[in-house]
Amino acid sequence: MSQYQRLLLIADDDFPDSAATERAVALAIGTGASIHVLALVQEPARAHMLELKMNEEERAEYFERYEAWVQASVALLQSRQVHVTFQAIWTDDPLTQILIGIRELKPDVVIKGTQMLPLLKRVFMTPLDWDLLHASAVPVHFVNHGARALPNVVVAAVDPSNSEPALQSFNQEIIKVAEGFARQCCAELHLVYAYDLTAAFMAETSAAVCWVEELRAALFEPFKALADSCHMPDSRRHFVMGSPVKVIKDLVQELRADVVVMGAVQPKGLGKLIGDTTERALQIQACSVLTIKPGSHLV
Repeated sequence: MSQYQRLLLIADDDFPDSAATERAVALAIGTGASIHVLALVQEPARAHMLELKMNEEERAEYFERYEAWVQASVALLQSRQVHVTFQAIWTDDPLTQILIGIRELKPDVVIKGTQMLPLLKRVFMTPLDWDLLHASAVPVHFVNHGARALPNVVVAAVDPSNSEPALQSFNQEIIKVAEGFARQCCAELHLVYAYDLTAAFMAETSAAVCWVEELRAALFEPFKALADSCHMPDSRRHFVMGSPVKVIKDLVQELRADVVVMGAVQPKGLGKLIGDTTERALQIQACSVLTIKPGSHLV
């Protein structure tokens, strides 16, 4: 049986010509999965902030035009021999509607185009992508706008520094999901652990220099054990010192990686595995991200 049975695609302004749509179609063709398109209809931005909102008649006409456009776009996808259904919903709360769609459809993965927001805008508002990666009970695949239909290189980002069994199990889950995704796409899989010794150097610079090799060795052993457990070839293991986001960004460029598989863990419960690294990784221009939470299996 294929790894994927149901894909939930969140339509955006570029639908059906978006990279996210092409990724969903390519996965569906390769796996026989069905695609359900969720189109969230919102009132268009007004030219002037003081302009009144649409009345009921205007809203109904706008929704009707939007739904007709989605239906025509879905018909184009269906002509490519892909089983596609769709639903258009008027909403002022996109996150809630997506989560309702996830509960009702029970997809194997949610596919959505990445929101590329400038830093200043992210300061004043939490991007939908950030809320979604933390709230979704199933894996979410954020697809970069320039992504190819199927990836050639997939990178699994792990952090084996914490010996707590739940966190070690989550590392194994990240690798399992990455392996399955890479296999489904016939892509090459790599493993990366970005370890940051900044705190040690800041605490005592002279002492940290003397102990750096011992610190590296202590961090390398659990990474090696994790890589050995999944039979990762040495040439595809990346144990790199530096801040996680920079390490991932540099590795994406070096390998020309298409997808990074990362954990999304909220502050409560298990605690932050990678902090806000996953959120910031969504802003890496050249790469797409597949996020998972503990228990959100793909297989």
